[in-house]
Amino acid sequence: QLAQRQTDAVDMTDPLRQMQMIQRQMNQMFDDSFYSRLNGMPAGFAMPEADLKTEANRYVIRMELPDMTKDSISIEAKDRALTISGKQSALTKKKGDSFYHEEQSVGQFVKTMILPDDASVDNAQARYDKGVLEIKIGRQAGVKVGGGTKKITVN
Repeated sequence: QLAQRQTDAVDMTDPLRQMQMIQRQMNQMFDDSFYSRLNGMPAGFAMPEADLKTEANRYVIRMELPDMTKDSISIEAKDRALTISGKQSALTKKKGDSFYHEEQSVGQFVKTMILPDDASVDNAQARYDKGVLEIKIGRQAGVKVGGGTKKITVN
């Protein structure tokens, strides 16, 4: 990006070059500032990352989901797909001598990941504590895929 900026600064007399630079800046601004709002998420709420750890007899998935409640998180497994979704809302109130402002923002996320072939969700467990969701999924050779959708309760 730095090399591109230096190239842009070299020839600002070319109108086409100016338009290309403005387009790149607009795209960057759009990506940085508005991506989360377009996905319906409150400002500052990014798509959560999931960490998958392999242990001897299970998989452990951890996600940081600050400021959520366990009731706002849903986990479902269908075939090899594990879908984690959540909904977050924020209420902002400001009151002054001559005004009252109240704003409600609601955001949600859906993250789907494909589980390894030996993952068995039959006895899967999920726990949400202090902003961290932890899902434990057993490992079992010869697991059969199918059987509909299984909902995993968050404790």
